[in-house]
Amino acid sequence: AIKNDVLIDYFKILEAASLREQRVEPAASSLIRVLSFKNLIPEDQTIALIEKDYVGRIIVIDNSIPQFVREFYLSKPTADQESNDPESSFKTLAKEIRISLDYFNRQNEHLSIKKILFLTPTQEDDLPQNLEKHLNLPVVAIAYESILKNASQMGINILHAYGASIAAFVSSPTNFDFSKQKTEEPKKVKTYTRKPINYKLLIKIALVCVPLIIISFIVSSLITQKLKKEVAALNQK
Repeated sequence: AIKNDVLIDYFKILEAASLREQRVEPAASSLIRVLSFKNLIPEDQTIALIEKDYVGRIIVIDNSIPQFVREFYLSKPTADQESNDPESSFKTLAKEIRISLDYFNRQNEHLSIKKILFLTPTQEDDLPQNLEKHLNLPVVAIAYESILKNASQMGINILHAYGASIAAFVSSPTNFDFSKQKTEEPKKVKTYTRKPINYKLLIKIALVCVPLIIISFIVSSLITQKLKKEVAALNQK
């Protein structure tokens, strides 16, 4: 989620650089789209998608629609930070996932999570297996590189951008677009059909109008002559 005033600030930054947003949508929607495009999300199951980066995120997906999103920190943001112990990091990750799954299950008793997709910058062999044992759920690891080349060097946000860029080409059950201005469709140019000339009608109109014009000319000439004679007669008197 993002506050509206923060979104407006982003728009202003783009405008200052003479740029314009093409599409604005939640990161979860973009990620689900690109994973569906790669056929990595089963449509007939409720699954949990885990992002493991600087900040962890869990997205519960049902029928390609995000049902639940939660972010969590994998380490304490303190100055005196303890050394990154793999076992401690694993316990933190597993704990946060378990908290999220328990909360979702309490709120959505009609849905049952069948699988966990674990997104990671690099392929980690032991972590998915350990999560399977701890959570009692199948865990499938998905490396960034299997989705987009060089994505591990640029981070998870490049996958979000990739998902947003293919929105026009990949159908999705949901469509969240918070762009300030929608892309206007070009106006349709009106076409006019040229009708054939009706010569018979033109001849009939000419036969009626021409005599009337001649009569009008003759009458106006007679009236003008009469007026001239009357003026001349008055001048003689």
